[in-house]
This record gives sequence, C-alpha cells and structure tokens, in this order.
Amino acid sequence: PALRGARVRTARALHEPVRGPGRRPRLVGLSAGLPVPLLLGVRIAARRPRRTLLAAASTAVTAAMLVAALAMRRQVGAEDAGAAGPAFVPGAGNPVTERVGQIMLVLSLALLLLAAVNAVLTAWTTALDTARTAALARAVGATPRQVASGLAAAQLLPASVAAAAGIPLGLLVHRAAL
Repeated sequence: PALRGARVRTARALHEPVRGPGRRPRLVGLSAGLPVPLLLGVRIAARRPRRTLLAAASTAVTAAMLVAALAMRRQVGAEDAGAAGPAFVPGAGNPVTERVGQIMLVLSLALLLLAAVNAVLTAWTTALDTARTAALARAVGATPRQVASGLAAAQLLPASVAAAAGIPLGLLVHRAAL
C-alpha cells in the first residue's frame, strides 16, 4: 500500500486543490420539492443507470410479449367466431382455437413468472448495493419506512415507464407477426 500511495499519479491527485461537489442549482431546486422516499428512489436509480436500463428493458420486453400474446389470442378467437361453412358445427368449439388459447395462456404465465423472478432479483441486488446509502439516509434522519419506500420507488419508476412503452411495442409485434 505504501508503494501504491507513493506513485506520482496519486501524489499529483492529492496535491490538486479540492473541488466542491458539482451541484446544479436547477437540479437542487427541483429535488428540494420531492418527498424523501421519491428523492431516495431517484437517487438509487440514478446511481446505477445500467441496472436501471436493464430492468426497464426487461419489463418492456415482458409487457410487449404479453400484449402481443393477448392480442393474438383475441384475434384467433374473433376469427373463429366468424367461421361458417359445412365443416363448422354450431355450438362446438374449434379444437385448434382452443389449443392456441391454451398455449397463449401457458406462455403468458411463463412470462409473468419470469418477470416476477427478474423483479425480485433486481430488487434484491439493489437492496444489497444500497445498504451503505440506506444507512447514511437513516443516519441523517430518514425513517426505515422512507428508505424502504425509496427502494420501491427505485424499482417502480423505470418499471412503470417501461410497461407503458411495452404496450405499443407489443401491438407493433402483433402487427408484424401477421
């Protein structure tokens, strides 16, 4: 450690004048009006932007595929309802349509399970990563409830935006599949 500390780069870095934190007055003014849990959530999400983007992308893809599967199931049911002809027996279900419905149900449940596991693992790693930040926030005066709400907000902010973006993306996937 002493040799590492004696390097020229380290000595120069320690010799430079101390800079204050780069605060932007507009950003500070905006954050002053936020409630503590939301402020903590935004800060947690901003500290790990790649993880936030990965969680948002995962949520968007899951939402898009669920919307595409539901749209496909609805379309198949609507086309089957309009079926007529000598091979169509009134009152009897179409076995192909029923099978497609079952497959779509299983795929939708698998996507929901995968999304739940992904959300739990992302929340868990975020909680482990922010243990120090949470301790500092509690030391400054945040209650445990505010810290927990901040962790939830850090997960919900990108997830809600991604879910809203996943709906039109799923409709586009459905149209492209036709």
